[in-house]
Amino acid sequence: MKKNNLSFCALEVKNNDYYRYICCLFAPEYLRERLFTLYAFNHEIAKVKDIVSEPMIGMIRLAWWREALDEIYSGKQVRKHEVTRPLQELVNETGLPREFLEKIIDAREQELNLITPANIEALKQYIDATSTSLLLASLYIVGIKDKPATDIAYHIGTAYSLVGIMRAARWNAGKRYILFPKDMLDKNNITEDDIAEGRNLDKTKIIVQQLCDNVEINLRQAYILRKNLPAEALPVYLHTTLARFFLNNIIRNDYDLFYKDLEKGKLKILLKIFLEGYFH
Repeated sequence: MKKNNLSFCALEVKNNDYYRYICCLFAPEYLRERLFTLYAFNHEIAKVKDIVSEPMIGMIRLAWWREALDEIYSGKQVRKHEVTRPLQELVNETGLPREFLEKIIDAREQELNLITPANIEALKQYIDATSTSLLLASLYIVGIKDKPATDIAYHIGTAYSLVGIMRAARWNAGKRYILFPKDMLDKNNITEDDIAEGRNLDKTKIIVQQLCDNVEINLRQAYILRKNLPAEALPVYLHTTLARFFLNNIIRNDYDLFYKDLEKGKLKILLKIFLEGYFH
């Protein structure tokens, strides 16, 4: 049953990934439900590590989703879930390759082991499997499958994910899940406890600044490549508006991820999204 004329998937995205939901509204109406379905699937997979008490339970949940993909891609009757049936319709309509969805599950499975990436390259591999795969899938289901799409999805996915990692650093560190590259932590003599408890902020800021520089590089590349994107890609490109807003917040707060107003400015960011969306 729909509430306020929104499907379950649309409500799932609106309630758990609100800014992305707003970005979806700039897709042509006939494409929005596809994006809502994809992002609802992503939410179901991403939330696993936050709702399970031990890795094995998370593995079981993700295995359930792998089996659901087996049913979807083999044309069998799919198990009951508010997202599986819309996902099956999405795959049937668009031919979305399974590898995009599998990569997301694989990466989230690795999260269950709370392994800190060894270096920036290992972190980017994680980002490619999660954020970039999701954005590539987003472009695919709105009909964009060429090489420029792959390039811009990489840059947008990297920028958006790095900003997200920094925004969530304090929360994740409290659960002893550190996504800052280990070689950067070791080089600056920073421990997991330092991040979790907000100690040695001057040293932590060095890493944050380096990650912010990486975000800036990728945002500039995305800006250069945007001329190659058709209008249907606007919901994906708007991720750069989100990344830019939160990047500026982090820089404005002197790279302090513990600053209480780091997430401040909801109305301002919504205005930026609408301006970018309407005058793109």
